[in-house]
Amino acid sequence: MGVCNEAKELMELVAKQAQKVRNEIDPTDERAMDGFL
Repeated sequence: MGVCNEAKELMELVAKQAQKVRNEIDPTDERAMDGFL
């Protein structure tokens, strides 16, 4: 169970970081999106 909880916390952390990155990128900047993808 400990491993499952750690994996869940890791996934939540990654999701939060990904959301932060998306918020920092200007959605109108296509060059940034091309580099990100």
